[in-house]
Amino acid sequence: MGKQACVLDRVDALVRGALRQSGLGPGARIVAAVSGGPDSIALLHSLKRLRGETAFELHGAHLDHGLRGESSAADARFVAETFRGVGLPLTSGRADVESFRAQRRMSVEEAAREVRYDFLAGVAVERKADAVALGHTADDQAETVLMHVVRGSGIAGLVGMQPSGRREIGGAEVLLVRPLLAATRQDTLEYCRALGVSPRLDESNQSPLMTRNRVRMEVMPLLKELNPQVRSALLRLSGAAQEQVSHLDQQVDALRPDVMRVEGGEVALARRLAGKLPDPVKSHLLRKAIATVKGDLKGIHKTHLNRMARMLTGPASKTALLPGGLIFTIGYDEATLSAGAPSSIDLPPPLTRPHRLRVPGATAAEGWLVTARIEPAHSETSHAGELTARLSRALAGEPLSLRARAPGDRFQPLGMRGHKKLKDFFIDEKIPRTHRDHLPLLVSPKGVAWVAGRRVAEWAKTPPGDEDALHVRLKRDR
Repeated sequence: MGKQACVLDRVDALVRGALRQSGLGPGARIVAAVSGGPDSIALLHSLKRLRGETAFELHGAHLDHGLRGESSAADARFVAETFRGVGLPLTSGRADVESFRAQRRMSVEEAAREVRYDFLAGVAVERKADAVALGHTADDQAETVLMHVVRGSGIAGLVGMQPSGRREIGGAEVLLVRPLLAATRQDTLEYCRALGVSPRLDESNQSPLMTRNRVRMEVMPLLKELNPQVRSALLRLSGAAQEQVSHLDQQVDALRPDVMRVEGGEVALARRLAGKLPDPVKSHLLRKAIATVKGDLKGIHKTHLNRMARMLTGPASKTALLPGGLIFTIGYDEATLSAGAPSSIDLPPPLTRPHRLRVPGATAAEGWLVTARIEPAHSETSHAGELTARLSRALAGEPLSLRARAPGDRFQPLGMRGHKKLKDFFIDEKIPRTHRDHLPLLVSPKGVAWVAGRRVAEWAKTPPGDEDALHVRLKRDR
């Protein structure tokens, strides 16, 4: 058997085994995320080759992040041509990641990842797919584990990515599978060569501004000088961490009926029982509680878990504010974790009527002071003790009002293609019912332009290339 046939058989065997382990058999519908790079192109062709023997349905998804101009557009054309060549359907989309990043105040990497997952979830729901297949490799896994080590992650972070797992994205639960997680980046390059396929190379993968790129291009080569098998070592660390986390999962799951109660988007813990648990089990329980309420563990560090653990055995009537707007409250018998207000400032009573805004100018609105000004699009938006938004300058020419929610309100969250009921957006954001009437809405004749403290509407964002934007700031008018 030739070398080319060997790599094809080896990678196909890994993909076949991963699909089987994920329960994706005949009749399954799979959405393949394809960027155009070697990993995703190898994944696509392997799935195409295996489709005949496994009889699953295959659909492609490609998102142009809008970050690299003509190069991104060329990637989109390449992917479209690739799918036409293999005779498979493709859903393509385009997103303004830079605007999303600015609105959410996150890194480009984080923004691109979040927008991409939202897009993939939307395609999966639209196609009624059973899973989304991603092209992550063993090299990606080793880099992820190393990044978590550098950031001081706990044992759960050392697990890295899972071969498969369900994740809630944009209100939809999606099964993510990574069939190439046991293959290397070199394997995917050789696989493409064996098929005579020339994938696209993303020049942003060479940018030293991206943390993962620096890890791949600078840190890993240095570590390989100390240990040529550093990738294997990091993967073994990931495997060992997975064993420990699985053991903790079993312990927490056995305790769950006695120690955890979930009701209305909140989690209540039996504080005395929880407080007596061994520290590793207690910490894992708290992580589970946070993930249940928040949907993820972004921004949560060991210091937060340690503080919560101390509070479990401390006096009642204590409250802690956690990242993501979470509130941890200690009662007499129970400790409650809930999604709190959109910021650390106190919310005034609900608005009783719409308040027409002066633009530009300042407006007093039943406990809020609202300022609206035209300023450079990329000027500093966030100020201490304020809720802020950067909007399209065109909105300054429309009648704008601040009001509470009303029956029938609909909203198009930034990054989404369609509208949804505002009530459903609140549920997706895990905003407690007790807070929903208190959240001010900025509205125009077109609809809800901003849910204060949460999200700007897609149609109200600052268009790319605009030098000025409408900056709106809300703060308590005491």
